[in-house]
Amino acid sequence: MEKKVLIGSAGSSTAFNAVCSLRRLPDCNIHVACMDTNPAHLVTASLLADRFFQVSRFDNQQFGPELLKIMHAECIDTYLPLYPYEIEIAANLASSGRFPERVTLIAPSENSAKLCANKRRLADVLKQNYLPTPELFTKVDNLCEKQYFVKPINGVGSFNATVVDADILKTWEEQELSKYVIQEICSGPEVTVDGFRNIHKRNGHYVCRERLVTKAGVSIKCRLFYDEELSDLVHKCAEVLGLYGAFCIQVMKANKAWVITDVNPRPGSATTMCMLTGNDFYSAHFLQAWGCDTEACFKTLDREVFVTRQYADFLMGSE
Repeated sequence: MEKKVLIGSAGSSTAFNAVCSLRRLPDCNIHVACMDTNPAHLVTASLLADRFFQVSRFDNQQFGPELLKIMHAECIDTYLPLYPYEIEIAANLASSGRFPERVTLIAPSENSAKLCANKRRLADVLKQNYLPTPELFTKVDNLCEKQYFVKPINGVGSFNATVVDADILKTWEEQELSKYVIQEICSGPEVTVDGFRNIHKRNGHYVCRERLVTKAGVSIKCRLFYDEELSDLVHKCAEVLGLYGAFCIQVMKANKAWVITDVNPRPGSATTMCMLTGNDFYSAHFLQAWGCDTEACFKTLDREVFVTRQYADFLMGSE
């Protein structure tokens, strides 16, 4: 099998994992191109790529034309965008027919991408479909607890997500409040459910990761297990949002019941932990897009295991 793949947001650990999964695939001749806003010497994935491109930020009007130029120059046939706004732009370009016909976009529909990128709109849709979410507050006058969890509407990971006192929130200007989601504080455990839905079948594969220790929003110590209740909840969520391939959904407890706190329409940075249990979500993500069988990528997890991760160092050379 010969493929020419473009990976977006190459500076992220998710992109590095994606490139590694491509290099692991047997019997494949895969040309990998990566792009990022940073130069190559600051992007580890560039070491494993055949070609690297430095591009404009997603909010720059030049990003779209640069993306299309790379696709044509490299004869790209598969594109994996990873940053929420990048996914939304890619879905829009694809739906408007601007991608070359040969390109397979590994991303949700434009509507699903927009939903997952806007946490307030996402919560509304989940509630409308009777899926549990934390209680949200749009007016500070209604705040009666001492503290609330606040996160950017279009945030990524855990950046700028924090607990804020109600008294402080009541001093915020309306314009500032409109940029954030204010929700009740949930209790642990905090669990990320890695999921995979086969577009050709109704079945799915799920592994739960209890986040025991995190750094910069990424899990470094986890308890991995299978839970039927959580798997059913995540499967229903993916059905409502039209998610296929690999994705990850975060859950916590509110009033002793599971609630969905975030949805990522792509595998996560720590999804690779599942590989140690025989569940390769990244490889399955690509294989399904190419019409290949994915069942060999998964294995039933019949007992809980603990996985830790350590950092590695790479000599990138000079600028």
